[in-house]
Amino acid sequence: PRLVRGFLYNTEELLFCISKKMNLESLIDEYDGSSDQFHLLTNELKNIIKEIISNDSEMKKILLDSYIHQLGFEKYTIQNLTNGKSIRLHFWPNKNSSKEDIHSHCASFKSIILNGTIKQNSYDLVTGTDTKTFLYTFDSQTRSSKAEETGLTSYKIRKSITLVKNNFYNQNYNLMHQVAETDSNTLTISLWEKREYPAIVLKELSSNTQDCTHTSNLSEEFLQRRLQKILELF
Repeated sequence: PRLVRGFLYNTEELLFCISKKMNLESLIDEYDGSSDQFHLLTNELKNIIKEIISNDSEMKKILLDSYIHQLGFEKYTIQNLTNGKSIRLHFWPNKNSSKEDIHSHCASFKSIILNGTIKQNSYDLVTGTDTKTFLYTFDSQTRSSKAEETGLTSYKIRKSITLVKNNFYNQNYNLMHQVAETDSNTLTISLWEKREYPAIVLKELSSNTQDCTHTSNLSEEFLQRRLQKILELF
């Protein structure tokens, strides 16, 4: 039991009272890595996932912006907010030691590790000719993306970090980074700002623009199974 403003609550009652006053966006935005906030966040997320699974129209809406990303993870946009922001789940079902492409993003975001482990590297671009650069842009009207080849470059590693369950990080849109390794069943939840910037993607010299935008669409049955699996992680 905990004493809050003169009243004695058990942990479950306290979590219920607080979560009713906080939506998922604010839970992510204010997250500081504490165990209490982690439980608040995962409790609210479980409720949202259960609502999605039980609502056919919600399932179809989530499918419109859920797919296997060309970088290798599964992306599920569970909320598109009125201010242009969005909330995503990124899921790596299998242990992965193959490095994804080095890239920046179309928007800044805050990400929280809900399960598993992520090792990621950040990079600086340097003069060179051993890597192709592509500019990736998102059209908010058509909700589609395109890539344009822009030249050659090289890069050097700036920093390498390993993030585990409960950890979080804030990432600026223009930081070049790469997820280098994940454990199986690694799951993150992230709050994204409005997509306003072109992203840079680095690829091998043999690559073309189609390699930057390839995705795999998902069936409703796959989405339901995957969301149920995610529920079982908590």
